[in-house]
Amino acid sequence: MTAEIALMNRTAVALAADSATTVRYWDRGREQVRFFEGANKIFNISHRFPVGMMIYNASALLGVPWEVVAKAYRDAHGNDEHDTLETYVQDFYSFIVGEKSLFPESHQHMHLVAAISDAAQRIIRVVTKEGGQNFAEASVRAFVNSEFDDFAAHVNGDPYIDGLTNEIVDSQTAPLRGEVEKALERYDEYRNVIQAVQKEKLLELAARAVFKINWTTLDVSGLVFAGFGERQYFPQLFHFTCYGVFFGKVLCSAAPNSPVSISHVNVSAIEAFAQSEMVNTFIYGASDGAIQKIDKSHGTSIEEFANELLKTGAIAKGTDLTAAKRRAVDTFNKDVSDYLGATHARPLRNVIGMLPVDELAELAETLISIESLKEKVTRPTESVGGPIDVAVISKSDGFIWIKRKHYFEPSLNPRYIARRSS
Repeated sequence: MTAEIALMNRTAVALAADSATTVRYWDRGREQVRFFEGANKIFNISHRFPVGMMIYNASALLGVPWEVVAKAYRDAHGNDEHDTLETYVQDFYSFIVGEKSLFPESHQHMHLVAAISDAAQRIIRVVTKEGGQNFAEASVRAFVNSEFDDFAAHVNGDPYIDGLTNEIVDSQTAPLRGEVEKALERYDEYRNVIQAVQKEKLLELAARAVFKINWTTLDVSGLVFAGFGERQYFPQLFHFTCYGVFFGKVLCSAAPNSPVSISHVNVSAIEAFAQSEMVNTFIYGASDGAIQKIDKSHGTSIEEFANELLKTGAIAKGTDLTAAKRRAVDTFNKDVSDYLGATHARPLRNVIGMLPVDELAELAETLISIESLKEKVTRPTESVGGPIDVAVISKSDGFIWIKRKHYFEPSLNPRYIARRSS
């Protein structure tokens, strides 16, 4: 996990990110998590033009660090100009698919087999958790088979990543089942469960689960592209969730609010990514958790008050108060939302719309610092922290680093500085 933010007005985009990174992997159906600091998450993907990229969550695509991918794209296409930011994004994805030395077919194949194997082990853990270990008993086999059918219904009802379908996934993964089966045969749990569940059904469901939004075992990355195309005078931002490179395409889903575009009417934007509790508190005057608690408590109070009126006879028994309770809750929620918008969010957005570039960058860094401090003092994990990188992108000046960490001391490496300056 991480904390990142993009602040936008009609002059520039400010990007800020911490340096913590979370590494997740699956081991015998269990998700393992590790935390590290020092990760680079903001990248300049053009030598000449005002375009930048930011990543969060998984720091690699099929095991290849996003930093390597971003810099390889810049080396290959850093002088290419495009009319819109969207075209830069499309070109970036086309580069990933076409650059076989980065993502060879054999590498994609290996990762897909491993992902399906991990998904199968996850399914086995779920359907056997209460089934006991004596698969010689018919009752145990029947229980596990029933659990599998219930689990399959949940998985099959979940939406696919990036518009995939059963037909596409089944046809592309069927040739891999022999390798997946070979990888699973060394586990006692697999050999036991196929006594209760048809092997073909298990492997088919595992392959489908890999590409289901809420069941995938793939490493999931967040990608943010920000900047200007040649024909764009106000900045724009695209936000995607990326799952991998399979079936000849980059599997990505656009975020619900993507793209975010600054215009003559929409003069500013505040977009927080990954951990955003304190940023939202700053924007709205209350955290998401606090607002949800207020809404829930008010709804409960209205319900209890209505029941008390009926109980005491103040309202005739049998009176249907459903609509009245709903109106009261909706009115309260709207009043709270209007108040927070009028006193916090809208004034802040108006100010951001007028901030000069240096103050835009300073505010972005401050918001990440607040989020990092909140995580440090309230949570046992280290999912946010480390040095903060800050960059701004403007139409005239391009991509500019305001604050950037190095894993080395620049003053001790004059040759590096000379190479970068040449």
